[in-house]
Amino acid sequence: DELVVEGSGNSGLSILSVTSNVGAIHMNDSGGNERGAFKYNHAADQMQFKVAGNLVATWAGSEVVFNENSLDQGFRIESNAKVICSL
Repeated sequence: DELVVEGSGNSGLSILSVTSNVGAIHMNDSGGNERGAFKYNHAADQMQFKVAGNLVATWAGSEVVFNENSLDQGFRIESNAKVICSL
């Protein structure tokens, strides 16, 4: 591990950015930047999650959106490895 945050009690990591900008953790590789990411967009008050370079989930207020504007990606809910719902 290149970064370790440790404490004897509660521990944390803070990313501070301006209210009109984005705070993020990016996962990059030789194939491209932002292959994976956790982002918080302060202007829109949205948490975004990217996988394989694609935005796959957005949390905003009381709303959670998966695969917005995508016709080719599925969604499924599992509990104890049993598929509960598949769309």
